[in-house]
Amino acid sequence: MSYPAQFNTSGRVHTIKEAVEFPFNGNESNCELFLFILDTYDVLMDIAGSTSNQFPTGRNTWNPQLLDKLYLKMRKILVNQYDKLFIFIPGRLKGWTNGLFWYIEMMLIKYIQITSPNMLKITDDVKEWVINSHLQANENWNLNTWSYMDVVRALEILEAAIQRIPWEDDIFHYLDFIEMRCAQLVTLNWNFTVLDNPHFRIQVSKTVYQLHPSGIHELMSRSTLLRRAAELWFLWESEPAPQINEHYMDDFILKEQRQMTQRKFRDELATRINENMLRPAERDVQSYRLKGADVSDYAAMASARPLMMLDVIAKQCSYGTYDVLMKDHRVPDAMYIGMVQMHMASVYNFAFTEYFLLTEKKIHKHKHKVHLILAPFIVQRSNRYDAMWKGNIIPSRDGSFYWAFVNWCVLIRKRCRGVVYGGVDLKPLCSLILDKPKIIAARKTGGTRDYNWT
Repeated sequence: MSYPAQFNTSGRVHTIKEAVEFPFNGNESNCELFLFILDTYDVLMDIAGSTSNQFPTGRNTWNPQLLDKLYLKMRKILVNQYDKLFIFIPGRLKGWTNGLFWYIEMMLIKYIQITSPNMLKITDDVKEWVINSHLQANENWNLNTWSYMDVVRALEILEAAIQRIPWEDDIFHYLDFIEMRCAQLVTLNWNFTVLDNPHFRIQVSKTVYQLHPSGIHELMSRSTLLRRAAELWFLWESEPAPQINEHYMDDFILKEQRQMTQRKFRDELATRINENMLRPAERDVQSYRLKGADVSDYAAMASARPLMMLDVIAKQCSYGTYDVLMKDHRVPDAMYIGMVQMHMASVYNFAFTEYFLLTEKKIHKHKHKVHLILAPFIVQRSNRYDAMWKGNIIPSRDGSFYWAFVNWCVLIRKRCRGVVYGGVDLKPLCSLILDKPKIIAARKTGGTRDYNWT
């Protein structure tokens, strides 16, 4: 069967093997990507269909191994190019994005791979990890019984705990089980007891419903962005942190407390705290609900967090004293980043956060090129801060920005001799943090006397 198309593309997909071998380099146009999605959907529907009069792709051109390769390939592309796929499809597919269509095909593959109901029973090792990490969302470990909101609740619990759970690969096994249940919910029709959120279901008949695109997007967003955040934990190799005998970071902080008198500093402090509090999928879910609008961190959290909590944080950042603010565990990292930023801007006319800090909000755009950066910098992953040099992580003692910055100063001194980017001399900053302050003895003034005014 021919595949007529007016658009010149590198190839069309007729079989699972062709879909697996389709060359993706990240530079595909929106039209090429959409053609691949349409062709692959037709091939998968033929495999999943039960009648003989189907799209003639050839039932014998696939096997479970090829299907698994295609699923892993599509999942990798969705995780690494999630933001690029967030493009709404014009025309009759209202509410559908390229990523959503892509996710539907992934879930169709996963549904075809489910050959037994026992595949959705969580194994003992994963069950033990979930219990020890305090992530249990349902008393039943058989996901065949989970409703839509049970799945969303499990993903929300995992999101809320992403900054405190141990960095272990068990999280991926747990997500694999959840994704199998997502595949069933997305692919099949159900009654209202399974699709138990009335806002996220479409009535097909009197007692049969299917999941609304908004509900599908919520499953896709939470599971995919959780996986993307967790993959950062294992993306780079680590090397031992430098030995630090003494430092004077506390003296630096004591001097920079003067920044608390500036309104700009306090406003930026509140912004950084909101950014650090943001969970992986909150911004994306809220943006989709607003038809792709660019939402602030505050607006993303306001739909699911107590407004009183957000208002208290904003008020404390605006009027609270340094000692009061530092009692909140969310403040120290944001406070120290602001102090370093203001110091660098006033002394070097240099934005520290632009050149030496890679936050989790920006990391996915640059994560495959960090080994090319010519200077040490600090990277944030799940609200943990570590230094990085030539693609290797130099872990901080407790994951705080405090120790990551001290490690960064040592790297600047030892690896770059205090000079970065060809001419920026950071030797004074390194001396300020790492060297004992020089005390200039006061000169004695002898032979003085009070002035005689008479």
